[in-house]
Amino acid sequence: MSLLDIVPVTHEIELQGNVYKVSPLTLGDMAEFENRAKKKHKEIKAEKLAFAKLAYPNELPVEIFKEINTPISEAEIDAEAGTLDGCAFLLWCALRQAQPDINEAHTKKLITVDKIKEVLAAIGFDDDDKEKNPPAPAASE
Repeated sequence: MSLLDIVPVTHEIELQGNVYKVSPLTLGDMAEFENRAKKKHKEIKAEKLAFAKLAYPNELPVEIFKEINTPISEAEIDAEAGTLDGCAFLLWCALRQAQPDINEAHTKKLITVDKIKEVLAAIGFDDDDKEKNPPAPAASE
């Protein structure tokens, strides 16, 4: 095993005719992403609560109350990385280290449909990982 196999390396990606340096995501980037996902989750739950109160003005059904009060799961945070908004945010985090003047709105405009797989691979969410490490078979009861 080489040190290069362990240490993440900055690489380049071409988007909209320009070459950008993509730095490895830091723990700070991932924490920022997680906090963003949690905030978005809370906003969605607040909207659901407002609608539920309109539909059930006297008392919320237990199922709705439980759903609204359920915290975001790790799976939901991971799934957020696969959304267009999540992908753009993570790319911005990876680009801003080498290009401090770039902003999130500009980063969103850089990503085109034909580049999504390349962007996901650049920020560390490569589909090849699924092929290398297939999910374990479900345990039978």
